[in-house]
Amino acid sequence: MVQLSESCALSCAQVVFKAYAVYTASVPSSWELLHDAERSGCVAMVKRVADGDTARDLHAGWSDEMRKAGWVYGRMYEVDGKKHPLLRPYADLAHHEQMQYKVIQQVARTMLEAYGVRVPRRRAR
Repeated sequence: MVQLSESCALSCAQVVFKAYAVYTASVPSSWELLHDAERSGCVAMVKRVADGDTARDLHAGWSDEMRKAGWVYGRMYEVDGKKHPLLRPYADLAHHEQMQYKVIQQVARTMLEAYGVRVPRRRAR
């Protein structure tokens, strides 16, 4: 596991989130408006990229965390019902949904490398 300073991980996560928000046109589009759990999730993804996770790995890890928190697949996103349309296998995601994870992975990798972190390369499965 790559050792990252918290300030490096946080800085990278903020840039990753901004790129993700622009790509998906998601709301909120500001880091400051995210809940603590959402910010922590962004930082965790950066740390996973630092360890060499692929877009597929990032989706699998996110899915596992969501399921542990009681979320299930649903055609529509429902906070109260804890349903999310992306809680399905990576291979079943539409191309633009898979690209969300590739954006996260590539922006995180670029930011980490800018901070001097050597990110291992894994082959996509």
